[in-house]
Amino acid sequence: MLNFFNQYKVTYIDSENGIIRCQNNMEVSAKVIVGADGSKSFVSSLLNEKFNYFNASQYLVEINTSSRANIIDTNAVEFVDLFAISKILPGFLWCIPTSDSSFRVGLFSNNSYKDQKEILNSFLATDERFKESSIIEKYHGKIPIFDKNKKIVKDRILLIGDAASQLKPTTGGGLVIGFDTTNLAKDAIIKSLDNDNINFLKDYEQNFKKKYAKELNYQIRVQKNS
Repeated sequence: MLNFFNQYKVTYIDSENGIIRCQNNMEVSAKVIVGADGSKSFVSSLLNEKFNYFNASQYLVEINTSSRANIIDTNAVEFVDLFAISKILPGFLWCIPTSDSSFRVGLFSNNSYKDQKEILNSFLATDERFKESSIIEKYHGKIPIFDKNKKIVKDRILLIGDAASQLKPTTGGGLVIGFDTTNLAKDAIIKSLDNDNINFLKDYEQNFKKKYAKELNYQIRVQKNS
């Protein structure tokens, strides 16, 4: 049944009555609707204005391991390297080892994808680790910028993760926050269902802001001054 529904795009949501309509005009009813549909969230667009984004680009890079042995101990503990580059501030570039012979090299910034490509290519050309390397895959996407005014609860709808712009403004990271806010949402949903009262969904928004609003707003100020 789940695979069947995955084939159809959601085109309409009645947040008050919990009605979801798909592109084949099939309707589904739900007591609670969770918008966890990422940075281009359709569900969020029903509650909010458009997102503000950073652009993000990343390469999966494979290196020549014999060449690498001359510049780094392959038995050493691997670390994530972060690089502050003036032209991409307030973003940064990262270099993450995924095996003895591969790295994820990427960045996020306000630059266009074309400019980001040039920056990544320049980095690979000048970093000794990638003197003999090849690009296996290329990715690009968008990272939502946290918005303290974004609604994350309305009627039977609540938003989680990228759909709620629940990411750290200074790093674009959202994994740790995502796990925690999922638990906050779960508690509110269970309480709502147990009491047959959707007003308890508002606990999720209140608890999220109580726990994270101060920290994330501070990071926004740091980012703007970068």
